[in-house]
Amino acid sequence: MAPKKKTSKKVSSPLKEELAEKAAAGESLSVSQKRLLRRRDTDDEVSRVIENTLAPRYTAESITSCVGLDGLTVRAFIEKGLKQAHATGHRLATGFWIAFNDNFNLDEHATEGLGAPPEANEPVRSCLIEALKKVHDKNPAARDITPFLEFLKEVDDFNFTEFTGILKAVKVGPKVGRQRYVDMMLAVLTYVGRTVCEVFNS
Repeated sequence: MAPKKKTSKKVSSPLKEELAEKAAAGESLSVSQKRLLRRRDTDDEVSRVIENTLAPRYTAESITSCVGLDGLTVRAFIEKGLKQAHATGHRLATGFWIAFNDNFNLDEHATEGLGAPPEANEPVRSCLIEALKKVHDKNPAARDITPFLEFLKEVDDFNFTEFTGILKAVKVGPKVGRQRYVDMMLAVLTYVGRTVCEVFNS
């Protein structure tokens, strides 16, 4: 059993503690000092949200390197949400996390641990390449997942290079929205289920 990962607590800076003590004692703070204190409080709150909500489910690499469809990082998106929530006297609610999941795919690094294919020059079928080209077409109006879905219905098997390539090609990004990602991954899982059943029934 792997040892439980220890989570280090974020230590407040001496400057923040000093400003917090002055504010608690009723001493007046300059505009820049108040802004700095609020900024550090927001940073701490963002870290707590990430540690409590995301860290148990996703890798640190996914959280720190993932960029959303709107170009914001995970930290920046959460910070923006917290500021909007504070302005209305609310907390991060279900609506925020729905928007978060639509904007980010924190599972995008899942295929990086699969390793290299056993054969360096495994062939990739041209029909698969053409289907994935349609998914990632430069023209948004021409993007279409239908050829990819039809390909999965007809194919009997994949080699390692083809299968890992599919997992990387269908992840959420600027050219693949969340709903299309879900539709394609469901098709991939349906294919896996079908082929596994065929193996056990043979």
